[in-house]
This record gives sequence, structure tokens and C-alpha cells, in this order.
Amino acid sequence: MGMRSDATHVPSGTSTARRGLACGVLCAALLVGTPASPATGAPTQRPADALNETGPSDRSITFVGVTRDQTDFESLGIGRSGYWFPQFDAPTPVEERPTGENARDALPSWAGPLNHFSFEDCEVLTPDECLAAFLTRSFSQDGPARSKGGDEAWNTFTIPDGEVGLSGAIVDPFTIGNSNNTINRIQLTEGVPESFHFHVVTDNTNREHDPTSRLRPRGTVGESDVDVDADVLLDQSDLVFNGIADVYTFRFDGFVAGDFIKLQLNGDPAPAEGASIGGFLFDELPADPQDLIADVIADIEGLAADGELKAGQALGLTRPLDNATRSLDRDKIGPACNQLGDFVAEANDKVADGALSPAAAADLIAQVEAIQAQLDCT
Repeated sequence: MGMRSDATHVPSGTSTARRGLACGVLCAALLVGTPASPATGAPTQRPADALNETGPSDRSITFVGVTRDQTDFESLGIGRSGYWFPQFDAPTPVEERPTGENARDALPSWAGPLNHFSFEDCEVLTPDECLAAFLTRSFSQDGPARSKGGDEAWNTFTIPDGEVGLSGAIVDPFTIGNSNNTINRIQLTEGVPESFHFHVVTDNTNREHDPTSRLRPRGTVGESDVDVDADVLLDQSDLVFNGIADVYTFRFDGFVAGDFIKLQLNGDPAPAEGASIGGFLFDELPADPQDLIADVIADIEGLAADGELKAGQALGLTRPLDNATRSLDRDKIGPACNQLGDFVAEANDKVADGALSPAAAADLIAQVEAIQAQLDCT
């Protein structure tokens, strides 16, 4: 079956009355299919490797691995930057509910907020407002994707803040034997880190809604419609389920404000109501210690260029930092910690000698102490 992107496609076989479409001309404009190939009439597609070839080289997505049979995310130590869990701890069974209903939303400031658009919203929106909301929707409206929960046979989660409750899911009917962007947009905004982990939780629904054929994150570059794919395209040999939640972790590097995250699922052989996710989490990754040391060295060289340090004095400060970098290049954490300590001592000596201002020293030392903390120096 052809791949659907959930870009502006609404399946022609879906009842508009069931979806509550009431936006007149706008909804008619949205009821269009995926652009067809002139030669075959089939949906136009790009292979996965072609997507990466067209994506900017400074952005990448790396599959880190899968942590299986995990329901306690607080103990697992993930989601410290933020998380989102749908239909969490619903007191009674519910299905086909709004995606944002009863969610635990603690997303980081640089991801989101989610746009829980549904076509029913168009009943109270102007056509322009409806179109704008549709184009930035967070979840697919092809099925449409909806929340489900309150099933006592599903996993109980401990989410990162320690709350314990029955897990829910976003279920996407358009993934029944079909690939679809269940998550259409998690918007990245100001302050997005250079590197972060995106954790996807699934296999929490008692084998009812497993994405048995595809779980594929993408990063879209601004409004360019250019997608960056993960380095590994997971297949059925990777997507193994037993009814106890698994966490699939992907590393995003180089994405900036204005870019956004998508997640494509496929349930084939088909789960009865479609594939699902049980939530997603974020963890900001610290910068490379060598890069942070290079920033400190650049600051010292700046002080020398401005005449606040003599060349020999600057060399006395950069020498232990250069030594620490060489140690880290050889994975010698202990010696690197000692050399960073040597820098702190040298900076304090420079203050005592009147060669370095207390304010400049405090800034440099604070940066180095942050590196020491990252390296777990004692």
C-alpha cells in the first residue's frame, strides 16, 4: 500500500459528517489527495535515503536503541527535560477522545505547545483560522488519531514526576496496514538544544495497538517540506512486542527553532483500530566537554586580545585546558579532572597577582566547574 504523509490529505472514504466538518469551502479545499505521479497516477514518494540527501548536513537523527519492558520512567531517569502522556490514569474506559484530553503535559519550553486540532474545531472557526490550525496540527486527522485509555489490561506507568497511573495511548486508525504521520508536528521553538533525545513509548496496550511494521521519526526543516530521516529505518525485526512498554530512543542533532518533529507509524499486520504510542519524552544532552573547554579557551584569548591579560598569562591559563582536552580525547577522565582543577587554581593565582580581574576569573571558573560537574569530577 502506498505511503501517506498526512500533509494535507483527508481520505475520500471518510465521512465528513462523522468528523463534523463545518468549514464550507475550506474543507472542500482540504479534501484532496496526495499529489500523483503524472506517469502512473500513484502517490509521489521519495525513498528514505533521498530524504537525507536533500536535508541539511548539519541536522541528523540517530537511533540510540530500545529499552524494553519499562513502565517506571522516573526510575529509568528519562524525561527530565519534559514529557507528554495521553489519556493518563483515566478512571473509566474511553476511546476516540480528543488527543489533548486528560493528558500529562510537561513538555520543555522549546518543544510545543501541541496543537490538538480536529475538524470539529472548524465549526467555530473562520475558514482562515481553520486552515491555519489544520496546517500546524500535532496529530493526524486522516483516521483521525484520537486518545484512548482507562483499560485495566494496559500498563500502569510511573511518569517522571513520580505520578502513578494507568497508561493511555494515541491510536491512529489510518495506520491499519498503512504508513502515516501519527504525529504530524511537534514544533521546536526558541532555546532548542543543539542535541537532545526523543524517547517514544509504545507496547503498553496489551498487544492491541502495536506499530508492528514502522516507527519512524523525522525532522522537518522549517517550512521547507524537507525531511531528515533517522540513520536506521526500523523494520519488523526491530519492532518486537510483548505487551510491556518499550522505549525507543533517538538522538536529534543540529535542529533549530522553526523545525519540527514528525513520527510515522504502521500497524501491519493490522491492529484492529490502528497503531499507537503511549507517550513521548525529551532529554537535553550536554554539549561535548571538549567543545565547552574550547569556549573557555576562546574567552581567555579574547581577554588577551582586549589587553586584559598578557600573552604569557593567557598561556598559563590555557595550558591546563589544552592538557584536559588531550586527556579527554584519550578517554582519560581522571587526569582531565585534575587538569581542570589546575586551571581553577591558576585562575585564582592570577587574581591574587592582580593579573586577572575577579569578575573575569569568576566567569571562567564557573564554566570550568560546570564541565567538572558534567564529567562527575570529585
